[in-house]
Amino acid sequence: MAITSRALAFASRWFDPQTVTRVFDPLVADWQREWIDAPRSRRSIVHVKGLVSFCVAIVVSSPVMLRTRVPKSLTDQVARRIAIATGLGMTVLTLPFVQDIEPWEQTLLILFVIPQSMTLAFPFAVVSAVDTIRHFAGVEPHVARGTAAKLAVVAVLFTFFMQGWVVPAANQAWRKGTFHPPSEPARAPRELSTFELLASPALATTHEPGTNEFYRARGIRHELINRAAFAVLPVVLLWRRWRALDLPAGRWFSPRSPAIGTLAMIFMFIVLQFSLRTVEMTSHRPLRFSLWLILGLLSLLGMIRVTWAERSMVRA
Repeated sequence: MAITSRALAFASRWFDPQTVTRVFDPLVADWQREWIDAPRSRRSIVHVKGLVSFCVAIVVSSPVMLRTRVPKSLTDQVARRIAIATGLGMTVLTLPFVQDIEPWEQTLLILFVIPQSMTLAFPFAVVSAVDTIRHFAGVEPHVARGTAAKLAVVAVLFTFFMQGWVVPAANQAWRKGTFHPPSEPARAPRELSTFELLASPALATTHEPGTNEFYRARGIRHELINRAAFAVLPVVLLWRRWRALDLPAGRWFSPRSPAIGTLAMIFMFIVLQFSLRTVEMTSHRPLRFSLWLILGLLSLLGMIRVTWAERSMVRA
């Protein structure tokens, strides 16, 4: 019954002892009892039913985990760490645009670049907060995991809102300010809000003249797919860093400082994105789910790293 033991251990890591005793202990006990009483031919079905019931209990009990009280000092440290990392990343991403602004009377246009830079830097800045949560003294494991879960929810909502509404409006304002002669340029899919892309796709045009309805529809689908994937990116990066900190120190796979971990995530993301872009250029066709492929590859590499580390520890 290894699967029930792992399920109960998973619940114990994420939920407080009262919830585990009240909800998960009886569920797992019934699961084990039913498996023992079932004939051998039906035990696989019992496992499936028990696993489904366990997942339902996780979903139903999730609000309890999200309502877990977090020490204010920990919240302040997490917010400070994310703000500093986001500010540094935003500055690096904004500097190239500062050099391209001419004449200098248009310096205020840089304000319309900040939302895009902030949105790109934020998911990677969240990675640095994991170390703060894990190393905060006096916090129980289920409280730390609940804090990470809350941070993941906030990160997804923030990224979804910025990428879906603020960034498109800022992009259009930037294009309007740099358009010559001054006028309202037509909006491509990336300059439309998510609601407009879903409810009024006819508003979308393309930057290239002479393109037809097929290319516009493809651009809209590609933009929606990318926005959905980018909203999930903070969760993948949080999970990868959290799992990295579970590895013991003293080996080549041991976790390093938050700064090195964040830079490693950024480097890996850029390498994967560049590789897929090369594939697109070579095949002369866009990969519709390219950003989702990057998320999948990041997750796969993270699982391979943890599995390799665990096997190396067993051999040692």
